[in-house]
Amino acid sequence: MAWFLQGGSAAQAAGFGGLTGLITTVYLAFRIITRSLKVGDGMAVGGMGVTQLAKYAMVVALFYVALKVFKLPALPLIAAFAATQAAYWLVLIVNPKMAK
Repeated sequence: MAWFLQGGSAAQAAGFGGLTGLITTVYLAFRIITRSLKVGDGMAVGGMGVTQLAKYAMVVALFYVALKVFKLPALPLIAAFAATQAAYWLVLIVNPKMAK
C-alpha cells in the first residue's frame, strides 16, 4: 500500500520497519525461551529486563541503519514497526493463552 501512496522508497521503509519488528520480537522470544529452558521460569523472568533492553538497542541500531545508511523515509518505517508491535500486543490481549 505504501508503494501506491508514496512510491518505492516508502514501500522499502515500510518493509524495513516491519522486518525490524519481526526480527527484534523473534530475538526476544528466542532469548526468553532458551533462558527458561536453561535456568527455569523464575530466573528467566529476572533476565527479561536485560533482554528487553537488548531488543530496544537492536531497534535503535536498525532504525539508524534505515535512516542514515539507506536514507529511507521515517514515517513509513516507524508506522510499519508500530503496526507490528501493536499486532503482537493485540494477539496477547485477545488470546491470553498465547502469553503463557
